[in-house]
Amino acid sequence: MKNLVINTILLVAIVTAIAGTFYVLHTVEEKGYVEGWVVDAYQIKTIQSGNTTYLVWNITLSKNYQDLENGTSYIFVFRANSYPAPPPEDVKIRIFWKHIKINGETYKLVYRVKSL
Repeated sequence: MKNLVINTILLVAIVTAIAGTFYVLHTVEEKGYVEGWVVDAYQIKTIQSGNTTYLVWNITLSKNYQDLENGTSYIFVFRANSYPAPPPEDVKIRIFWKHIKINGETYKLVYRVKSL
């Protein structure tokens, strides 16, 4: 009888730990950053969600200033009339982003741009 109680408590503890880990992993926002020389930057579209307007930009970054033809394109979202603003071309920057859902779709929202 004593083993049954210990096994039950152990099982409840393991299930709780697994459920807690699953919850934390799926509620934490994914964040990241990319950096490089801005080769190209242009607005693709505007999205309206509630009272907020978002600007969707295609930004191409190159790791090396001498190799501007082989950049990587990223789709980023900026809040309209807000900081940070989309970057100009020919500067080296680091773009910090986090995932955000807008009208049911997931985008990379830029929350900081750092000049390097």
